[in-house]
Parts: sequence; C-alpha cells; structure tokens
Amino acid sequence: MNTALKLDIEKATYELRCLVIRTEEFEDSIKFTQNHINKYGMTADRELSLARLELQLERHELDKKEKRMELMCLYKKSLNNVKQG
Repeated sequence: MNTALKLDIEKATYELRCLVIRTEEFEDSIKFTQNHINKYGMTADRELSLARLELQLERHELDKKEKRMELMCLYKKSLNNVKQG
C-alpha cells in the first residue's frame, strides 16, 4: 500500500473517531437539556437550545456517514493497489 494512501486512511479513521466522540457529547447534552426541561419546564430559550443540539447531532451523524463512505473508498483503493502490485 502506498504511503499517501495509508496516511489518508489513518487520517480518515482518526477523524471518524473524533466525530463519534463528539456525537456522544451531543447525545449527553441533549439528555441533560431534556432532563432540565422536564424538571424546570419548557421555555423558548430551552426549546431553541434543544433544537440546536438536535441539529448539530444530525449534522454529525451525516458527517460520520460521509467519513465511513470515504474510508470504504480508501480501503477499496488500497485493495486495488495490492492486486495491481
């Protein structure tokens, strides 16, 4: 496997791990906000905060999906390089 391709795979893998961790943080923040709302009631600010967190979570889920697809393509390229080499 060529060095550039190997580095691309390592970078994409690292970025995916970071996205997974960040997604977990958003999920925790959403749970905390929902508990806070259940305890103290819904206000416009809390509703907006919850909506923002949910949108950020959705974006991260899409980013994770994109990164997984990128990794799949990189692995396919590496397999093609091995077959050709």
